[in-house]
Amino acid sequence: MDLVFLAAVVGFAGSLHMGKWLGQCRFLAKIYTIFKICFI
Repeated sequence: MDLVFLAAVVGFAGSLHMGKWLGQCRFLAKIYTIFKICFI
């Protein structure tokens, strides 16, 4: 039971971390696109 709970917590934390990372990549891509449009 404890192992299942631990696995669920780790999986949940991992998905949250992945979502944050993907959001950061999207944000950086947006900035890069704006920069490209403005300066090239």
